[in-house]
Order: sequence, then structure tokens, then C-alpha cells
Amino acid sequence: MIKEPLPIIITEEEVRGKKYFVAWCPTVDIVSQGRTYDEARENIKEALELYFKDPDAKNVPIRVTNASLSNVLVSIPEGVLKNVRKTTNTFW
Repeated sequence: MIKEPLPIIITEEEVRGKKYFVAWCPTVDIVSQGRTYDEARENIKEALELYFKDPDAKNVPIRVTNASLSNVLVSIPEGVLKNVRKTTNTFW
């Protein structure tokens, strides 16, 4: 087995007053979650490793390239994002 870094994006979500972290790997479109950031990170790692153990995964063309996470400034009318909380997280 080889070790290959895959990009993941982790977001914080709130459902019915409970906080969850959702982890997504856009390279293979696998999603997982956890109650904490670290749990979501471990869960996506486990989900990815299980995915690649599946014999059918060998038939899926996967090309790992450099990835970046960036922000863009967008003009949004006042009040539209009133319920969105701004946070700063380190994704990797």
C-alpha cells in the first residue's frame, strides 16, 4: 500500500441545535461527519481507506493533483447572511 495525501474540506454545521463537522473529499466525492473536527477528520480517513479497499475502486480513474482552498469576495445584499456565523478554521 502507498500513502497518498488527498484534499479534504471540513465544514461546521448545525442541525436542530447540535453542532456537527462534515468532511468531504472532492477527489472521489466521499463524505463523512463527526461531532468534533478531529472525529470528522478520522471518519473521512476511515471512509476513504474503506473505499479504496473495494475492488471496484480500482476501476475508477483517480488523478490526484494539487489542490487549493481559497476565498473570493462576493457582493451580497445586507441581511441575506444574517444567520451565518463567520469562522476561521485550518483545513489541513
